[in-house]
Amino acid sequence: MTMMQHYRRQQFLSEETLNKVQTRLERLARDSNARLALLADPTGQELAFCGQVEGHIAETISALSAGQLGASHELVKALRLSATFTLMIREGQDYHYYLSAPADRYILLLVAPSEVPLGWVRHLLKQSHEEFGLLLAHVEEESDTEHQKAGTMSPDFVSSLLDKMDGFWDGE
Repeated sequence: MTMMQHYRRQQFLSEETLNKVQTRLERLARDSNARLALLADPTGQELAFCGQVEGHIAETISALSAGQLGASHELVKALRLSATFTLMIREGQDYHYYLSAPADRYILLLVAPSEVPLGWVRHLLKQSHEEFGLLLAHVEEESDTEHQKAGTMSPDFVSSLLDKMDGFWDGE
């Protein structure tokens, strides 16, 4: 079984953090004999994956997983339940998929053979949640800082931009 490895550098993810994320995903995939291990950000943008899928398929899977996890969170809110550990399981004949949130709304998807015991997968996912939580905690802080820096535009820049946009439609 050949595992494809893929990761994309995001603006807010440092190279060091990306390498640690990829290493952790590879270990999770190996320990669970997974067909796919994937981590996505809160918007459903795939951050890293390893497994037997093509990159464009991983992007689609990330977006669908984000929608599924988002719907689950809304269901928990509507039922006024408190979720301390999110784990959704879909059982199949050959593979089960496990969808969870390791750090504030991040998405972790694991597709493992159905013969891998649920208790073992749950143990691996809990371990991964702790590690991903530590890895991704500072990413959100760094991202917030970068957004704050980017969000401070001078009034001259804003008025200049608006002038250019107005002139754009006039053919200037």
